[in-house]
Amino acid sequence: MYPQQPQDQQPEVPPAPSNPAPQMPVSPSQQPPPSTTPEQAVAPRRHKKLALLLLILPTLLFILALACGIIASSQGATPQNGEVFAEVSPLTRTFNILGFLLGLTGFLTWLTGIIIGIILLVKKK
Repeated sequence: MYPQQPQDQQPEVPPAPSNPAPQMPVSPSQQPPPSTTPEQAVAPRRHKKLALLLLILPTLLFILALACGIIASSQGATPQNGEVFAEVSPLTRTFNILGFLLGLTGFLTWLTGIIIGIILLVKKK
């Protein structure tokens, strides 16, 4: 009836062409996403930490400057015997200078820290 092929023989498969057809370019939306390196994966976390530091540190400098001012004013001496100014102790003078430097640094970094911190928090990549 039907011709039978021996069981140990495989059907013949035509050979693949030696010169395949050129492939069409893939659009960017169809390309697989590139693999990220560990450094690239850590970058958004660094941006977030830096942004939070830029938002918080200048405010902390203002608070420390106020604390130094409070400490310096509580250490103040009162003038005696009709003097106009009382003798200021070195500790009070140190706290006054430290409060001034912290306040100045906080003032100079506050606005720029707020602006850059918000930009880094909003930034996606």
